[in-house]
Order: sequence, then C-alpha cells, then structure tokens
Amino acid sequence: MTDKTKEELIKDSNLPRKQIAESNRKHILQGERERKQTDEMLQHSFSLLHAIFDSTPDGILLVDQQGKIINSNKRFQKMWKIPESLMFSGDDKKLLEYVRNQLKNPELFIDGVEKLYTHHTEISYDILEFKEGKFFERYSAPQIINKKIVGRLWNFRDITSRKKAEQELLESKALIDAVVENVPLMIFLKEAQDLRFVVFNRAGEELLGYDRKALLGKNNLDLFPPEQAANFMAKDREVLDGEAGMIDIPEEPILTAKKGNRLLHTRKVCIRGADGTTKYLLGISEDITERKQAEIYQEMGREVMQILLGESEDFQGLIQRVLAVLKTRIGLDAVGIRLQDGDDFPYFAQQGFSEDFLRTENALVERSADGGLCRDKDGNFNLECTCGLVVSGKTDPANPYFTKGGSCWTNDEAGIPFQDTRLHPRDECLHQGYASVALVPIRCNNKIVGLIQLNDRRKGCFTLNMVENMEEVAVYIGEALMRKQADAEIKKLNTELEEKVLRRTSQFINANLELSKEITARKEYEEKLNISLAEKELLLKEVNHRVKNNLQTIAGILGLQILQAGNEEISRQLKDVHDRINSMALLQGMLHQAESLNNINFDEYINTIAANLSHSHMMHPAELEGFYWISTPRFPAV
Repeated sequence: MTDKTKEELIKDSNLPRKQIAESNRKHILQGERERKQTDEMLQHSFSLLHAIFDSTPDGILLVDQQGKIINSNKRFQKMWKIPESLMFSGDDKKLLEYVRNQLKNPELFIDGVEKLYTHHTEISYDILEFKEGKFFERYSAPQIINKKIVGRLWNFRDITSRKKAEQELLESKALIDAVVENVPLMIFLKEAQDLRFVVFNRAGEELLGYDRKALLGKNNLDLFPPEQAANFMAKDREVLDGEAGMIDIPEEPILTAKKGNRLLHTRKVCIRGADGTTKYLLGISEDITERKQAEIYQEMGREVMQILLGESEDFQGLIQRVLAVLKTRIGLDAVGIRLQDGDDFPYFAQQGFSEDFLRTENALVERSADGGLCRDKDGNFNLECTCGLVVSGKTDPANPYFTKGGSCWTNDEAGIPFQDTRLHPRDECLHQGYASVALVPIRCNNKIVGLIQLNDRRKGCFTLNMVENMEEVAVYIGEALMRKQADAEIKKLNTELEEKVLRRTSQFINANLELSKEITARKEYEEKLNISLAEKELLLKEVNHRVKNNLQTIAGILGLQILQAGNEEISRQLKDVHDRINSMALLQGMLHQAESLNNINFDEYINTIAANLSHSHMMHPAELEGFYWISTPRFPAV
C-alpha cells in the first residue's frame, strides 16, 4: 500500500478519471504483491516455527480449553513413549491415563494437572520423578491470543542428567560436610573481605567453647582479647595478600571459653574463585596442648631422672633440685614433697610455701585435745585434710576430681566437692589463695610413701593429662627413693660385712701368729730330736761294734779252747757254748742290718743257724734228721 488511500487521492487530485482508474489498478496489483509476500513470509515463519517446534530438546504439548490436544512435537512423544495412535486420538484424558503409570507419584501429578485446568491463569513449574529414575522439568502456562486464553502450553525438559549431577553434588557436599563435621580438627572458613566466620565444624565448637550459631557471622575481634585478635587477623591478611596463599603456624596460643589457654598448630590457606579473585580463608587447627605438655613432661621426667640418678649429694639435696625443675617447668607458685616419717607425712622438701602454711600443714596426723595421736578402729593413725586422704589411698576414681592413679586435682579449690570424704578439712590452700591444687601419690614397693603437691593461685592450671604425667614423675621419685633405700641398706650391709671381715681377719692373724709360734717350736723340737737320734744312732753303732767285737773275741777264744781240750765231753760242751755265741752274734748282726727293728726274717735266721751248726759239727744238712720248721717269714724282735 502507498502512503495515501484512494479517497485521499480523489480528494487531493484533479486528475482525469482514466488516470484514477490506472492508479487504482496499480494499487491493487501492489496490494496483491504485498499480500503474496506476506503469505510467503507467514509460510516461511510457520515452516521455521514448525522446524524449531520439532527440533527443540524440550517436549511441547498444546491443548485447548477443553483439554483436547491441539499440537505437540516429536520430542514430547518420544520423551513420554507415547504411541502414534494415542497421539492422533487427541484425547488428553487418555494421554494422562497412559503417562501416569510411568510416574513415581502419579496422584500428585494428576492433581496438579486438574488444578491447572480449573485455574486457567496460573503458571506452574515442578519436577516429575519417574519410576525408572528419570526426572522431567515441567513448565505450564496459559496460551493467550488477543488477550484471551485459548488453551494451555505444557513444556517438558529431561533433566535426568542434571538431577543426577545435582544429586551427586549433594552427596559429595554431604560427604564433605560429614568429613568436615567429624574430623577431630578445628576447621573454619572466613570471608576474605571482613574475615567473618561462615563455616565452623563441631571440633571447633568444642575447642573454643562457643556454639557455632554464636560464631558464624563474627570475626576474631568479637571473640578474643584485642591483642590476640589483632595477631590472628594479621596472619589472615598475610595469607590473603601473599603470593604463596598459605601459611603454617607451628605453635599458636589461643584463649578458649571453657578450656583456658590452649596451643594450636594452625594451617591457613587462601581460597580463590574461578576468576582468580580471593573469596575465602580456610583454616585447619590441631590442638597440640596435650602433646606439647607431654613433650614438656617427658623432658622434665628425663631431667628429674638425671637428677635422681646423681650421687654427688644427699637425697634431700636431690629432691630440692627436683622441686626446682617442677616449679620452673610447669610455672607454679609452690611445690612440695611429703615423705613418710614414722606414722606421719611431713614436708621432706618444698619451695614457695609460706612459714605460716608449713606450720599449719606440715603434720597430717590427727591429735586429740591433750595432744595424743588418734588412731582408727584398725589401729592406724588418722590423717587429716586432702593430703591425708591421698596418702591413705582412700580416693574415689568415680569422682572427676580423682584419677585412676589415686591423684586429687582441682582448678578451683573453692568449688571442691568432696568435703565429707576428708578427715578434718583444713582448707589452708584455699585460705592462702591457691585456686589450682594437685596432689600426686608417691609409691614405693606398691605402698604410698608420700605425695607431690602442686599449688598455684591461678584457676585452670591443670588438666587430667598433666596430672597423669605427674604420676609418671612420682613413679621416678618412688623408684629413686626405693633405690636410695636399697643403697642405704646395701651400705649398711657392706659396713657390717667389712666389720665382720676385719674381725675375722684379726682372728686369722692371731691364729697365724699362734700357729707360727707352734711351727717354730716344732721345728726347734724336731731339730733337737734329730740331734738326739743322731747321737743315739752313733751310740748304737758303737755298742753294736763293741758287742760284735766282744762276741767274736769270745767265739775265737772258745774255738782255741775246743782245739786244746783233750776231753770230748769238754770239747762238746765248749762247741755248744761256741754255737750259742755264734747264734747270738748272728742275731745281733741281723738286728744291726735290719731296716726296722719291729720285725726280722726268722727263716733266714734259722737257715743261717742250721748252716753254722752243720759246719761246726761237720755234718751234711741231710743228716739233720727230725729238724722241722714251720715257715714264719717275720716276727717282732721284741
């Protein structure tokens, strides 16, 4: 169409009628051309729209006001697995009945559809879950033409992959949250801009002693002393502004609400977004207080053992040095060690206690009004106050103020809850201003022989772990005491043994002197006896020589007399005398030549006499008829 209508041309022109007709024809032809172009454009747009309608990844369904299907794309049919026959029927109710069996909650789906059909203007968005695990995103809006609702558009999008990804993401987040929540380390997340807490786990709650609701949205200035908070925030900024983006703090002191001062090992990391901008500060803190204390107590224990193993001073001097180590290492106001002395447990050594305190607390034994010692029904001495309770071994492990090892400890002496279990509580520690008190028994051979006392005027100085570590130190002291007692006993036994050795040695020396005298006297006697024997032997030889000579002389004279005798009888008698003298000479010679005078060889003597008689009487030995001899080899000479 031109800018002017036909009437306007007639009014505004005085052209001839023919020209007007030609102009009208041209206008009609132009109108037809424009209408044709418009139809082509509409056809092209419809074709393009239909192509888009069929190629869209969403399933689309159009229904009229009565629920009849106007149009749908192939994607819709494929998504819902709808057969061609059902789609061509155009019945939305049959279609709903078919698809409802695929859904996990079909009643909810149908109720939603029916509600939208009765509320034409409403727009709906929800998620449909299928029995087989699929998820569809459903969008529904009224179809409006010329400001009039003519039907309803249903748009379905398969979001199964996205839903599964979301589910996996949720599961991963839940897993990460569970790990963060249950890890035994304090984990926190701060906003980079104002360093306010946005995440805090349960371990952090327990450590700091605050509910996380009170922590979230707060920064360090809201929770900690100004100086400590400023130090924390300076470290945070160092991490966020530094190139490394992280920092490791081996030892970081922190004041907690319920546990007092604690020592943390903290790691801080800068968390950046995908664009590289700083978003958060991640912190992971480990409470190393007990471990650090254990290291201190182990080192202290080694130092105590080195002192106790020393032998350069007496036991009391060693204990004084031990107390100095305990007082310095733990940083306490006063320390002391009680040791058993008879039936009481006075202070063996102490550092830091006043004279008034010692006068009141030194003795533990209960005394009567007249000053006498009081005993229980078993005959044992009654021991007063908390120290007496500990050394008596009457502690209660079920009470939180007692340990299984029999120690007693409190961080607030004014609130100690076992008054009734003590004999005559004195409360002198409380009167002297000591808030933190620990009493640790010392055992020797499984018997309590004393205790270590640790006092400080500050509250919250001790933990159960510290007291249990002190019990190990008490074991060292007990072993040292036992060793010192054993050394003293050994020294005593050595002294007694040395005295016995000296006494026996003196006796041996005296006996040796007497024996030496006896040996000397015996030697002198033996020398005299040998001289006497030599003299006797010489005398005997002389006597033998003289007797032999005399006998030989007599025998010679008798032999001459026999030769000169004219009478046979006299000659025979002289021969008898002569034979007798020879027998005597023979016997005397045998006695002289014998090795021993206790016995002689009688056979040899008889044979010799027989030979002499045979020779003297000029007889053959066979002629000595009737001569019999029973052999007796030897017989005593006396």
